[in-house]
Amino acid sequence: SYVQSLIEDERYNKDIFNTLEHLGKLNTTNFDPNLLEPDYKLLYNNQYHGDTNINHLFDKKQILIIGSGKTIEEYKDHIERFKRSQKLVTISLNKSDIFDLDYIDFIAISHLGRINIEINDILKYKKKLIAPPSIINKYNISKKLCVSYGLKISNKIKSYKNYCELPSPLVLNYVLLLLTNTKARQIYLAGIDGFNDDHKNREIN
Repeated sequence: SYVQSLIEDERYNKDIFNTLEHLGKLNTTNFDPNLLEPDYKLLYNNQYHGDTNINHLFDKKQILIIGSGKTIEEYKDHIERFKRSQKLVTISLNKSDIFDLDYIDFIAISHLGRINIEINDILKYKKKLIAPPSIINKYNISKKLCVSYGLKISNKIKSYKNYCELPSPLVLNYVLLLLTNTKARQIYLAGIDGFNDDHKNREIN
């Protein structure tokens, strides 16, 4: 059921009621997980060429990708010291409720289910966003705030100079494919703990 999917998916845990209210407006006679992001393929695939030249975006920089895993809170101080000492560029996957905004350089967003819940808070932060052009236009986000890198939903996993192809819009995979087109020197991961659900772990892997 939709409720079971929401409860089991950590991405929706913090705002299940808003997501259920959204689902209540849809025709949900038959269970379809994709209705958590209605018409999501159409949205992404109608406009998937990004506008930003990302080739030198992180030229010779070391990148730290921050996930939302429970280990983040446990090692928060260590990670923040590591960022400062190594002068890392930090990319938060979606909104971070643990890290101080001063430690975040970019916020990456790509998954409609998560964005629908967090977008108002994210826009208040005034941080540089990494997002598909379809998302930028859907939410009327100022292009001055954005790194526009496209996302096309398909059965492929490929990276191009201004967009990527993925079977689903998981933000970690989206960011990793973007980074393959930059000249980043090294990439570190923190808080990428995975899910209890094997299907979601397979999506990441």
